[in-house]
Amino acid sequence: INNTNNNAPNSLAPEDIEALLEDHAIDVNITGWDDQTGNGFIDAGATLQGIVLPRYKVEHFSHTRSNSDAVLDKSDLYVAVSNGGNAVAAGNYIVDRYKITRTYNISMPSSRSVVRVWPRNSSSDISGIEGTTVSAYPKIIVSSFNQTSVTLVGYIYHVKKTAFGKNMNKWVPSSNTAQGTMAYTVYSDDSTASSAKALSINRQLIRCIPNPADNTFKLSFTLFEPSNYLVELRDINGKLIETVKVDNQAIGHQEQSFNTSNLNPGIYICALRTKDASVSKKVIITH
Repeated sequence: INNTNNNAPNSLAPEDIEALLEDHAIDVNITGWDDQTGNGFIDAGATLQGIVLPRYKVEHFSHTRSNSDAVLDKSDLYVAVSNGGNAVAAGNYIVDRYKITRTYNISMPSSRSVVRVWPRNSSSDISGIEGTTVSAYPKIIVSSFNQTSVTLVGYIYHVKKTAFGKNMNKWVPSSNTAQGTMAYTVYSDDSTASSAKALSINRQLIRCIPNPADNTFKLSFTLFEPSNYLVELRDINGKLIETVKVDNQAIGHQEQSFNTSNLNPGIYICALRTKDASVSKKVIITH
């Protein structure tokens, strides 16, 4: 399935929506994912901008594979099967783990860049490694990708004994003689797309200066066309601190200043919204 509808991407899988929301989230703590805030605040506006066709594409690919060349990865592992599958009830077992690695070609026009590839487990049927827990639910891993290929990894498990030593000869989620499917999504960008609508702002050139800030900072950005805009400053919990609304602003470089001398030190979110774009930036206030 190729999501090439002229108006908007279609047939998005659950994994697509999750990955797109993560990629466009506002990072609010340490750089990248962390235990306290995950990927950050969801930015629905930025996510929707990130799937505007034809510049951005979300494309589905799947391949039939054989388990016959699975390679023994670990022997005699003591694992917990979290859910039943292939006549293996939930419980503890001694298993051998077999690794399946597949590399598939990605073919894109020269103007289009692969931004990210993620597994589409809802259309796959092979397990991923989960430490000492094994699940019959599909879960593959994108080991690596570049502009021309993606490497996927999955595992099958030969269940040899129960935790009490009773011999078994079962496989989770499928045997080494079975065939199955590996599915993944390619998210790509073509900045030269002729029919791509230019936004009123350049999302990449928006900055909070200075950052970290002491008693003042300014939001710096450029308007590519006359536009109304709204700037909101919120604390890390989403509480609105200040709102600035400007109507009919002319084209060119813009700066919106904020006095933060009365604010407690911490992380704040500065959001800019125009008629067709929404961008949020993290700013750290120190005193």
